[in-house]
Amino acid sequence: MSPRTRLLSAGALLTATLLTPACRPPGSRAAAASATSPAASTYVAPGAKDQFYLFYSGGHSGQVYVAGIPSMRHIATIPVFARYPGTGYGYDEESKRMLGAFTWGDVHHPGLSQTDGTYDGRWLFVNDNANNRVARIDLRDFKTKQILGPIPNSSGNHGSSFVTENSEYVLVATRFSVPLPKGRYADPAKYETEFNGMVSGLKVDPATGTLSVGWQVLTPPFNWDLGSTGKGPSSGWAFWTSYNSEMAHEALEANSTQGERDFAAIVNWRASRVSSSSASISVRSYPRPWTLENVPRSSK
Repeated sequence: MSPRTRLLSAGALLTATLLTPACRPPGSRAAAASATSPAASTYVAPGAKDQFYLFYSGGHSGQVYVAGIPSMRHIATIPVFARYPGTGYGYDEESKRMLGAFTWGDVHHPGLSQTDGTYDGRWLFVNDNANNRVARIDLRDFKTKQILGPIPNSSGNHGSSFVTENSEYVLVATRFSVPLPKGRYADPAKYETEFNGMVSGLKVDPATGTLSVGWQVLTPPFNWDLGSTGKGPSSGWAFWTSYNSEMAHEALEANSTQGERDFAAIVNWRASRVSSSSASISVRSYPRPWTLENVPRSSK
């Protein structure tokens, strides 16, 4: 036998030797040890129920997906912002009215209804980042019941959908700033003074879950990103992070990242609820948004 043949034979023998211990019959010691593996600990037998539901966004599909935890099995697809031929959603008169002139959406952040800061299983709210809308899904039957929008005075509904601790409001914020009221032209060179962002509270009917515009706060032209609602010591407050506090409008990759830090919006939504009821000047038939004061603008 040549040295090359002996080397190949030795390699084949080593491979077979390494693989053989893994091939043990059921009930052996090795098989019993695998029962403690992460995969085994998340196993849900066919016909058994998962402990939790996971609702996750479908992005440009316009849908919400439902999976079981811990199995991660796909349970359902909930059509929301786009047609879904599998169930006829978007083809019957009721769902066509909800979709309106839009045929797609960019689903981002599902938010569950709450009672005393705990998920209560009534509704799921989800935002359409592309077309400035928010939808309400009834969790009794996993069906979309309402689509609100486009939300007035808003562009790029990304900082959404954040639910207050007793589902009084769904809080949303703009990713992009535009001249307001919408439809008005302004020179981009005047971005700092002629463009604005917006944070809004969508009022939730406590009995039906029906959404309506409650209040809005006009902000400088920052790009609002993600947010959260407070609980416990921070009850009644809402928080949003931002980027582009430089208020740049050209070459954003470079010009919107000059500062070491950006601003956060911190809003007392209970005070906002009271203030909006006395507003008398309207913008596009909605209460005029009141301004977030004392935010420094660039000195240039």
